[in-house]
Amino acid sequence: MSRTAVLFALFLLASGGYFWQKYRTSPYAPDFEMRTPDGRRVVRDDYYGQVIVLDFWASWCPPCRVSIPAMDRLYDRFRDRGVRVYGVQVRDDVDPVAFLERHGANYPSLVGNADVERDYGVNAVPTIVVIGADGRVIHRSQGWSSGTEARLERVLNDHLAQVGID
Repeated sequence: MSRTAVLFALFLLASGGYFWQKYRTSPYAPDFEMRTPDGRRVVRDDYYGQVIVLDFWASWCPPCRVSIPAMDRLYDRFRDRGVRVYGVQVRDDVDPVAFLERHGANYPSLVGNADVERDYGVNAVPTIVVIGADGRVIHRSQGWSSGTEARLERVLNDHLAQVGID
């Protein structure tokens, strides 16, 4: 086999792997069990068929405090279309409801735990995970910037259109 043919075969193999990684189907979201601040149990499977946005935050995190009003706007815009937005408190022991209310938010909160942090790869806050109606992770990001809200809105609108929810 000529050197050119070998190089071409390696190129095809490498590019195939790249495109497989880029365009493969998203993995299913891990199961979770968390509690609301008043102790009610919330399990991912209870919301199968609905879109879920998990915003992992902590009160000591400045970008988290900046993201809260934007997440509340997303909650207001998408809740009538079946999207569940949850603020998931992690690495913190403040009262999540009081904290969110103090920052002008009305979206529901959950109290995270080490298992959920590990399963969802939360190694920084804020971390935002969007779970599609089919249970697959359709978006995951860490940190917050001025374009994050618009990006999340696009992700949600595109997914809802794709699954026929307008």
